[in-house]
Amino acid sequence: MPYADATLADVSTAIAAIYEGSYDLTTTTVSSYVTRDVLICVLEDIRQRADEGESAIADRVLDVADRVLDERRSFQRDHQIDFCVAVERLVGRRVRTYLSANHVGHGVAAEVFFLEPEPTG
Repeated sequence: MPYADATLADVSTAIAAIYEGSYDLTTTTVSSYVTRDVLICVLEDIRQRADEGESAIADRVLDVADRVLDERRSFQRDHQIDFCVAVERLVGRRVRTYLSANHVGHGVAAEVFFLEPEPTG
């Protein structure tokens, strides 16, 4: 089932709202894409207000980058149900697997949702 651009925009808005409301995050670009059974939400130029000064240092100081990644992994683990509920509500399909990835130096995160296959017939 193809999804309307408005639905994907709603997914992007919902994921960004969870980040902003729970993680004190700023972001400039959030985009969602879907293939048959995979939905990906990409957040670019993300910065936690508390780590904006540290992000420039992160490329040079590994322990700072590790700390920021640990905080983001914890956030994503704590909010994975929120992410999945939002996606399921907006696209009308169950999320069977959720993955998350971050790159601190470039301020990029990807939330990846593997959806239950649509019934055939």
